[in-house]
Amino acid sequence: LKCFNGLVVMPDEKVSFQDVVNKNDDGQPYKEAVVIVNGQFTKGLGGGICQASTTIYNAALMAGLEIISVHHHSLPVGYVQKGFDAMVNDSGVDLVFRNNTNFPVYFKAYTYNNFAYAEVYGQSLNGIEYKKLSKQIEVIEPPNPKIVPDNELKYIDKIKYKGEYFTERYAQYGYKISAYLEVYENGKLKETRYIRTNTYSPTQSIIYEGVQEKKMQET
Repeated sequence: LKCFNGLVVMPDEKVSFQDVVNKNDDGQPYKEAVVIVNGQFTKGLGGGICQASTTIYNAALMAGLEIISVHHHSLPVGYVQKGFDAMVNDSGVDLVFRNNTNFPVYFKAYTYNNFAYAEVYGQSLNGIEYKKLSKQIEVIEPPNPKIVPDNELKYIDKIKYKGEYFTERYAQYGYKISAYLEVYENGKLKETRYIRTNTYSPTQSIIYEGVQEKKMQET
């Protein structure tokens, strides 16, 4: 977010999230945090960067700037309404927007108490206010649990015998969501703009089972 703090975007100028970060990165090594790989949450360097791109995206969207390119996650994320996330990665997936106003806009971006913030300053919206609306179209059931024998004794401290189970990953529902912007003028709803429709995949539960046979006790 520090890469965007103080950014000035001139009229008709396009902004690439990746370009701004790559140009202004201070060279500090990224830390390990949660990323999504092949439809699964796992740990990876640079995890959490999508919370920054999502924050910048929502700020640009609510300021009325033109969104040129935005991508959603394969799974739902917990820090924003469904349909309003902005995923980026090092494989060329980017967030791109344009200053479609007649005046420069200025970004202020920062973190405080574990929350991410972005503010946009520029031409007055003259009584126009935008509100986000997320409509759930479909709920997608997760597949049946995947039962995995704990042959490598990965969870020997929790499960030992057949018939004993440990849930490594809990199932999550998937969703099909449509996102809209409600446009208010002087407090009155004037327009509902369609933004996009995204499908978030369900997550399969993974359950490990112990592998040892229980011995019958002699009586």
